[in-house]
Amino acid sequence: MRQWNVPAKLMCRQHLLGEHREGHMIASSLMNHQRNVVGYVRHNLMEPLSLFKRHNELVREMKKRGYKHHTPLKFNQKKLNYLDKEIREGKINKKIALKDLISRCIRCKKLYNKYRRKS
Repeated sequence: MRQWNVPAKLMCRQHLLGEHREGHMIASSLMNHQRNVVGYVRHNLMEPLSLFKRHNELVREMKKRGYKHHTPLKFNQKKLNYLDKEIREGKINKKIALKDLISRCIRCKKLYNKYRRKS
């Protein structure tokens, strides 16, 4: 499970929809205390408190591209108090995540280069 937390416009279809799907899996795991997320947070893969905001960002980009969305996120960050504060408030290093994403996916790298040239 992974959150990239890079600008959604820089993600190819596969990564955009994949992060959306995994966001639902992460939320379900967190709400049901099913998975220890410590490793995910410490390895720059998850940011628990940004889950709802990130979902909305992904959905906006999906709709912008003409994709359908029928899955509201069932998530209440107030229920994360069982996590240690360090883990609950963990942050993804977005520069590292972006570098990792564009090194793995040629389609995401093309989008990155396209938007980089525009700015």
